[in-house]
Amino acid sequence: MIITTTNTIDGYTIKEYVTIIIGETEYASREDGFEYAHKSALEKLTDKAQKLGADAIVGVLTNICANTCEERGKLILVGTAVKIEKAYDPNGLPEL
Repeated sequence: MIITTTNTIDGYTIKEYVTIIIGETEYASREDGFEYAHKSALEKLTDKAQKLGADAIVGVLTNICANTCEERGKLILVGTAVKIEKAYDPNGLPEL
């Protein structure tokens, strides 16, 4: 699964935009909590894309909603699930 913050993927053509998907999770305000939350949200995003038959996720954005009173927050990843295919190489050169 290719995941990128850009709207294109070098070497590939987007053949279908499946849908917008969201992966979110809560985290404690400690640094390790945030890293765990990012990994968890990314796994949720990837699982949703795979269930929809997507090959990649493009345009991924990260949103953080902090609740300083409770020292907790929510991390939200949003992206577009897409189906891709290898771009045509007019030179016919083999991949390295």
